[in-house]
Amino acid sequence: PAYGRALMEETFGGGGGGDGDKKLGAEALTGVGVPGLKMVFRRVEAPALPLAPDAKFKYFVESVLPYAGAHTCVFIPDYFDYVLVRNYLMKARDKSFVAVHEYSRGTEVSRARARFFHGQRDLMLLTGRALFYHRYKIRGISSLIFYSAPTRADQFAWMANLLEEAAAGSGADASSAAAASCLTLYTKYEALALQRLVGDGRARAMLTSAKHTFMFV
Repeated sequence: PAYGRALMEETFGGGGGGDGDKKLGAEALTGVGVPGLKMVFRRVEAPALPLAPDAKFKYFVESVLPYAGAHTCVFIPDYFDYVLVRNYLMKARDKSFVAVHEYSRGTEVSRARARFFHGQRDLMLLTGRALFYHRYKIRGISSLIFYSAPTRADQFAWMANLLEEAAAGSGADASSAAAASCLTLYTKYEALALQRLVGDGRARAMLTSAKHTFMFV
């Protein structure tokens, strides 16, 4: 799990990545080819590592989810976080959703993708491993939310580039073209993952600044 990796990094240090991580980080943002896309990163405060999962979930439920409209894809790198969000949505019943995860059958994936694309469901939950194994090209996304900073930078670029249709106004909902958005939530315990996305220097500033929100275009 993401927080398990963070605990190891906090305990033993994060020097294992070396220059390779920095190069990969530089590619993550430059690999996004959607003109004018505003990529927003928002730091969620957590007083201690064991409290980070609850802090992230609380912030997502109270400050992000209520504003998520139709054609929103929530990319969740960690399966345990996915289960937490899925269970909440099933109980709350205020947002319709489909889910694609590493245990989904082919027919379930096809049905979920079709329902999401045609706007029959508001949200799609997509796990990191599902994308790792199958590289789905999800159509119909106008708003993308990364529940956590992906540990694989190529997944960030892949998902962000799926917003190209919405940005060009050629997706399932052409009226959402101007509203194409990308939001990434992170805590200070996701330092290495953040480095892989934005590079070492930017990550350091984003982890220590008094500001909580950062935007790249």
